[in-house]
Amino acid sequence: MEIEKRGRRAKKQNLAVRDRTLQKWHSKARVTENSDRLEE
Repeated sequence: MEIEKRGRRAKKQNLAVRDRTLQKWHSKARVTENSDRLEE
């Protein structure tokens, strides 16, 4: 039982971390896209 609870909590944390990294990655991608357009 305890292991299952821990696993669920870890999954939730992983999802939160993934969301954060995705948001960072998306904002970075947007910035690079804008700079690419400016360079053209």
